[in-house]
Formats: sequence, structure tokens, C-alpha cells
Amino acid sequence: IGRLEDSSLVARIITDNHHLICASPEYLEKNGTPQHPEDLQLHDGLMYYNREPNGFWRLPFNGHQESFRIRTRLRTDSGHQLLESAKAGIGLAILPTFLAQDALLCGELIPVLLPYSPSGGHISVVYRKAIKTPHKILALAQFLGDEIGHPAPWDRALAERGLLY
Repeated sequence: IGRLEDSSLVARIITDNHHLICASPEYLEKNGTPQHPEDLQLHDGLMYYNREPNGFWRLPFNGHQESFRIRTRLRTDSGHQLLESAKAGIGLAILPTFLAQDALLCGELIPVLLPYSPSGGHISVVYRKAIKTPHKILALAQFLGDEIGHPAPWDRALAERGLLY
């Protein structure tokens, strides 16, 4: 999951890995809804340690990636902990749609700053290069691609509700 670096591995993209900036309705009622990435400096951020080690969120802005400071309220390497903390109203979190879909659809989380949603790369099947790749690996990659599809069912559900930019 994510952006794949060049390597000696083969990667077959299954679907996009969309991310949204989310918060609970209670957090937004108490702290206001950011209207621009520069507003993030006034908000509490729930940081995914592997992506945001320095208290900045990298977001698309004016055609390229820019860093925006956000107050670090929590730092973790668990997406599930980010999800539960966001639902509890502790702060804003960047969450993958496959993880946040249920909370978004039932209103436990609200997406904010949709035009500035960060890219999460892709969800891919990755395997070693071989002269002859085993059929079971190719079959699994084909099955996952067919089963999940493009767009993925979680993204289709969010898009139908206008929750995905």
C-alpha cells in the first residue's frame, strides 16, 4: 500500500489508495472547520508516524506538494488508533478511505479540505521478478484486481455520497 519505490519487484496496481483529512463532528463544532491548509496550524493533528515524522502534513497545493504545520496531539504507527482517536474528537487525521469508509458513511467522521486531500499512492500486489512467475501468484493478482476493481467499492460508496473529491 502506498507509493512504490523502484526495485527489483513487480507491482500490479489493484486500485487507488485515496486518503481524506477527517474529524468528528464534535471536534469541528468545538474547534471550527479548516477552510485552507494554512488553517491547520490552529488545529490538533493526529499524526501517522511513518508518514508525518516532523509535525507537517504534505498536501497538494497549486499543482505541487507543500508542507503545512499542524499541532501534534497524537503520534502513532497504527491506522486503527488514528481512526478511533479521530472518532473520539481528539483531532484531525489523514485516513485511507478503505479504513475510514464506515465512519464517514455513518457521520462519525466528516471529511475536510477535500481539494487538498493527500495522495496515498496505490494498493498493489507485489512479487519478485522471475523467469516464470508461478501461476498461483498471477491468479491471486488477477483475482484481487477483479474482486476489488477500480474504483474500489469503498471509494464508490463515498463518491456516491459526495464524500470523495
